[in-house]
Amino acid sequence: MPAQNLLSLNPLRYHDNQESEDSKEVIAPVLFENRPMHCDESEVVAQSMRAEFSGFSDTTMLKCLYFAKSTPLFSPPAISQATPTDVQTVTTKYMEAFLQERKLQDPVPRSWQLAGAYLDRDVQKLVDVPKASMHLFDADSGEITVVPESEQDLHSLVTHGDKIRFRMLNCDAPETEHSLCIHKQPEGSNTLSKFVERHMGIEALRVARQMLFEAINVYLQVEVDRHKQVSTAKDLHGRRLANVFLRGKDKRLYNFADKLAFSGHTLSFYTTGIDMSIDRAMRDAIEKKRGVFSLPEEVFTYPYRPWDLRKLWNDVDNARSDPKVWSGTENDDGDHMDSESSDNFFFNIQPFTLFWESRCYAAKSTIPDAGLGLFIKPHDNTIEVNDHLCLYAENSTNLEKITDSGSSRIYAMYVPRKRLWFDADVETGNNLGRFANQPGVLEAFTEIKRLSNKDLPHLTASDWINVEKVLDEQCNACYDTVRDQLVVKARKQMPKTHKPVEVFMNYGGLREYWIPLILQHMSDANFPAELKAIVQWLQQSEQCNWTVEQRGPHHCKSY
Repeated sequence: MPAQNLLSLNPLRYHDNQESEDSKEVIAPVLFENRPMHCDESEVVAQSMRAEFSGFSDTTMLKCLYFAKSTPLFSPPAISQATPTDVQTVTTKYMEAFLQERKLQDPVPRSWQLAGAYLDRDVQKLVDVPKASMHLFDADSGEITVVPESEQDLHSLVTHGDKIRFRMLNCDAPETEHSLCIHKQPEGSNTLSKFVERHMGIEALRVARQMLFEAINVYLQVEVDRHKQVSTAKDLHGRRLANVFLRGKDKRLYNFADKLAFSGHTLSFYTTGIDMSIDRAMRDAIEKKRGVFSLPEEVFTYPYRPWDLRKLWNDVDNARSDPKVWSGTENDDGDHMDSESSDNFFFNIQPFTLFWESRCYAAKSTIPDAGLGLFIKPHDNTIEVNDHLCLYAENSTNLEKITDSGSSRIYAMYVPRKRLWFDADVETGNNLGRFANQPGVLEAFTEIKRLSNKDLPHLTASDWINVEKVLDEQCNACYDTVRDQLVVKARKQMPKTHKPVEVFMNYGGLREYWIPLILQHMSDANFPAELKAIVQWLQQSEQCNWTVEQRGPHHCKSY
């Protein structure tokens, strides 16, 4: 059969082996060996085509295989004479048309079904990945930093410098670069106003990071060849395509993508076949309105994911018929939004600046003896002033709860203008702001000690201002409250760079914050011994010219 005739075939043939709705029997797809053999005339053409397209990627060849399995009445010569481009076009075209009309509980053609992640120990293995070395860019991709102490198998999988960039198989999570905005248009009005905005990509990323944080162990599933060498396929971006497994506190292994789909933060991916385990979890999340699926149904006309729509405007019909869809909805300012049954609603995808949260991570600080610090990955775009960087605390609290929890109060912060307390004493997968350090503190106290010698005049207000001004100028970020959260924002512009950038914060004044904090934690190894010795000298030494009042009680940490 000529290659060009493949595209004119009846598309219904693509669904010939669809499972029946009233039968749970699983029938294996038609295999090549069970089909008619090549005829002599076709074999020459088939060999020529195989040679011509021998350099195509694994993904292309997989699509050819899916197409072949879905057309049981085609003979191998018909498939071998079709160009890979034609095969991909037909396959994707048929799958999209079917999935667009697919209802929640509709069956999936058996030829599109993938069994789900499993471990074949003859040809696969799980490679242990230290949790601290894995960084997620979004809920379906990330990178693993490989160090000399890492397993040898990880060294053989490196893709970019000392990093293994990876993409989870058979799932697709919301993009972190965009938010979904729903706009309201009152009846008879020509104006649109933003009604609600959902940062779906960041929502999914935060859930994924928390799952990773809570896992006991993390593994990367790889292929093992007959020489016992490990490998995985790569995508067009050079990322390793692999399943990631998490071992939970119950000691069981879970496919990361399955857990994310069940929580409503990733979708089954149809381009290379449908992983039925991920798909079932996703459909359950849709039915129960979990995660991003709590949005109106029009936002998720599968497989047209909302982050594919970009600048298109789309109608949200059910909001007009049921304004209760928006009951309790709040905008970015925390105000409750009201709507009338006559209002029209539309949604579109827009860029937003929470994206930088996906590039923040904790690593050893450049400040000596400071422990971990907060960093931003190398970036190709400039981070502007007031851009959101990450969370410090996900919820506010009060002083009574902080005291009752046994908090060290090292990470407790009070915001006078909002009368809110925040505490990041307990680490989570997302409160990365707690790792930001303040530079120059030891140097500032060394200068204060020099100026406080009994042979010199007493420190003036101007002396304190000058010392703390130098401290403040070294900080490139600051705190801000957004509704009930304390977040870290850029205080200075951060140009694009190919090196990590450490984020520095001003925690508070030397007298109001640092001296009381250090006095309360003199036995804490987190503070350098030299710093504690200087504070003790300022408080107790006869060589210090401070008065009794200057050595008195100080204020709590605030900004």
